[in-house]
Amino acid sequence: MLHKMGLDVKRALEKVGLTGYEAEVYLTLVMEGALTAREASRRSGVPYSRIYDVLEVLEEKGWVQVRGGRPKLYAARPPSEAMRFVKLRFQREMEENEKKVVEFLQPIYERSEGAEQPNVWLIHGERNILDKFREMVGSARKELLIALPFIGGEVFELVKDELTRLDSKEVNVKFMASAVDEGVVEALTRIFGRECITVRDIMYGGGIIVDGREAMIILLTQAEGGFKFSMGIWSDHIGLAMIATSYFNFLWETSKR
Repeated sequence: MLHKMGLDVKRALEKVGLTGYEAEVYLTLVMEGALTAREASRRSGVPYSRIYDVLEVLEEKGWVQVRGGRPKLYAARPPSEAMRFVKLRFQREMEENEKKVVEFLQPIYERSEGAEQPNVWLIHGERNILDKFREMVGSARKELLIALPFIGGEVFELVKDELTRLDSKEVNVKFMASAVDEGVVEALTRIFGRECITVRDIMYGGGIIVDGREAMIILLTQAEGGFKFSMGIWSDHIGLAMIATSYFNFLWETSKR
């Protein structure tokens, strides 16, 4: 059973970026504790001619730390810490590659004859608009921009769970409104800090923009005790989302903190 578990763990290590030799050495250091290069070679079965290269790469990747002395000792970093390094590295590489691919290929794709036409939806009914609003909040990965005439407890409660999860993702979140319920201000500043909210003169409409890739304009009508969401216009047109983002940021800069 122990042998099978060891094989499963080794396969998992290889799937997150270690070679067979690197996985063998890391597992050995976890099981045996800090070792010299010669001991790590003997106990892991990795040839001595390769052991220094393997240990150096493991150190670069964040799996091993080196302790000074003669001879040097090599110790495994805690698996949870090493995996955090892996996730951060993968995330950084993914974001860099995504930026290169999208910035270069998206304009070409949009000019091609076979380009998929962007979607535009008209959403009627306050409940349907709020459902789409909540879905968009929950899908944010990098940036969430929200503008509404009034941000009250009802709207906040609708998306509270999604907003709380966004904080752990380090999403850039901005709220702009004519008025915000005091309890909502306190709740939002606890999650995102005081710089997340600005206030400006009366607003007759609102909207939400997610990651510069989709936007929904929200049309409102006056209702007893406030506003009612009467219609939403949603689109995943990149150009429209970029214009909406630029306009939001212009209004944000001229709003009061």
